[in-house]
Amino acid sequence: MTKIIIDSASDFTQEEIKEFNLEPLYVSVIDTDDIENIYRDGLDIKTSEIYKNMRNGKIYKTSQINLNQYLEGFEKVCKEGEDFIYICLSYGLTTAWDSSCMAIQMLKEKYPNIKMVSINSKSMTIGEQLIVREIIKMNNECKSIEELEERAKFLAGKVNHLFTVENLEYLYRGGRISKAVKSVGQVLNIKPLLANDTEGALILKDKVRGEAKLYKKILSIYLDDARRNPDILKHTIIGHTDNLANAQKLYEMINEEFDAKDILIREIGTAIGAHVGPGCLAISYIDETIK
Repeated sequence: MTKIIIDSASDFTQEEIKEFNLEPLYVSVIDTDDIENIYRDGLDIKTSEIYKNMRNGKIYKTSQINLNQYLEGFEKVCKEGEDFIYICLSYGLTTAWDSSCMAIQMLKEKYPNIKMVSINSKSMTIGEQLIVREIIKMNNECKSIEELEERAKFLAGKVNHLFTVENLEYLYRGGRISKAVKSVGQVLNIKPLLANDTEGALILKDKVRGEAKLYKKILSIYLDDARRNPDILKHTIIGHTDNLANAQKLYEMINEEFDAKDILIREIGTAIGAHVGPGCLAISYIDETIK
């Protein structure tokens, strides 16, 4: 079997990492009040604690996985004599994929008989996780690394993300929206509906006045896609950052029309959460009919 390597931005729990025999690499989360406080995303500090601190005004930033971390993580697998496939956070959000590819090129000379693959997921958090889950299934069926690579590359262009945030300040700090948009949104209670483009970068899909109307908009888009292609119900995750009640509400509204038993609800980790803030609600799903 092929070893599957993930980054912590895919938001698998530690229990799932053990269950699926995944090899994790960790994004660093930094306390801006004390830059010596560096945490491994999802491992060294509880996500709930991060969001509680953010609601109390604390600011965190993240540091992507660097070349040395990739070399160390990949070589660990190479020394065990295993081929590996690494599924990376979207190149539209980070240059980490470049570093992973560079690490592979450097290691190929030392381990010429090991097959090494890095995939730009064009996704983030729960969308990235959906791709990994599909590759886990194939790997358990003893598919070749070439088949895993082909499938992962195909799925990377088939994931839809829809999400919104509670506070526009975090998107403004990250350069995702302008100061004017932030100001107008705060005054008029305008809520952004964000999505991903074909390369996995964040885009502003729509603006809706009021949270209730926004959630209805997200639900409407998803239900329209599910009516057109019911298969997406088997490949959907609802995500949130300290917003479980609304995540459950969205699940229940979907379940009123469809059997939602396969839909998962997951808390989004701080690799993405630090940039969207607490109160985010998201839904990601694979739609293989996307062209």
